[in-house]
Amino acid sequence: MSVIDEIAAERRRQIEVEGWTSEHDDTHDSGELAGAGGYYALNAALNLSPYGPSADDVPEGWQWGEEWWKPNHDNPRRDLIKAAALIVAEIERLDRFAAPSPLPSGERSTQQASGEGVPNAESLTPPPLSVVDALVLVSIADTVGLPARLLSLADEVVCRRKREIVAERLDPQPPANGR
Repeated sequence: MSVIDEIAAERRRQIEVEGWTSEHDDTHDSGELAGAGGYYALNAALNLSPYGPSADDVPEGWQWGEEWWKPNHDNPRRDLIKAAALIVAEIERLDRFAAPSPLPSGERSTQQASGEGVPNAESLTPPPLSVVDALVLVSIADTVGLPARLLSLADEVVCRRKREIVAERLDPQPPANGR
């Protein structure tokens, strides 16, 4: 079985065993599925790193109940398969909202015409990267051995974001009227 087949099988398991149907996934419209995939990928990276395995605790920021955090500390590959399947679920959800209407002769539904429920560029723009997120990205990049230039770019992002946060705290934005 290829890796792609394993990911597809895990996605089917999530639907058939766990009950995470398209309709259910569509209710998670704030990146939760991609985020969950990221947590499982990070858990695998930590377990593969020379610095030792991750803790058994539910990670800070995990968006669902403790009972839904089911990492495989003994099998980081399994966590990567779960991560990939969750990311596929997020991509499928995005694709469903971007898909054209099956209405005849190019007619648009009322929902499509109003843009209701369809993500736009603003709603898909991620929030500013926190320092913690940036540090985690640098750590992962270092752990998996990204080329030095990419690691350097990631480090620049962390430093830039730290400077932005300090500047925001020291010099609040002036009022909108410019005074």
